[in-house]
Amino acid sequence: MIVEHKFYVGLREIGKDNLLSNKGILAALEDAGCKHSEMAGIGITNINETKRSWVILSWRVEVISRPKFNTTLTVKTWSRKMDKLFAYRDFNIFDEEGRLIVKASSKWVLLDYDTGKIVKLTEDITNDFELENINAFDNEKELETDFNYEINNRIYYKITKSQIDLNHHLNNINYLDLAKEILTESIDSYNRFDVLYKKQIILGEEIYVYNCKSEDAKYIVISDEEDNLNIKRARAIIKLY
Repeated sequence: MIVEHKFYVGLREIGKDNLLSNKGILAALEDAGCKHSEMAGIGITNINETKRSWVILSWRVEVISRPKFNTTLTVKTWSRKMDKLFAYRDFNIFDEEGRLIVKASSKWVLLDYDTGKIVKLTEDITNDFELENINAFDNEKELETDFNYEINNRIYYKITKSQIDLNHHLNNINYLDLAKEILTESIDSYNRFDVLYKKQIILGEEIYVYNCKSEDAKYIVISDEEDNLNIKRARAIIKLY
């Protein structure tokens, strides 16, 4: 099943030059994915009944062009694959003229809301989502954690209440705000970005945001380590390229 969702580009979704921001893009994708989950019976409105909640593990996003403020976009999303533990969801975003402007893929797990443990994706769950064998990208590629890097700078940050979501941890789109805090350039100057969420971050946690560079990209690494950064132990990694 391919689900369509209309998304209005308002003031909260724009950045420089009144164009759709990367954070706005993630908001549009998240809304569309939530809509499909509601339709499949495992959504936000019935968490108290199902005791199930989706948690994202990674994003891969490519921006082809950025629409302006005061336009309405069409987001199309579908569940591409589900195995025993992981669900893969893809997206396309189209502008008002029907042109493809963003493509994205994502990886999720289903958690027991009370225990926080991963729930197995049984056949009845898979059937409810009506999988589509369509790839937003030509190949499947996940962000690697084994790469050479050089640290440019680092900042300290403490997580606040306004950044926490219904799963009681730092909302996935707010990780881009942490990257924004440390970058000297606009995060929206990058039209391709990947995000890997490795371990949840909760209210009041004290973390360190590292600005790193490698041969092929810039990396924002979020860690609880003040010194001797180890990428493999990072809480989250954002690749900008």
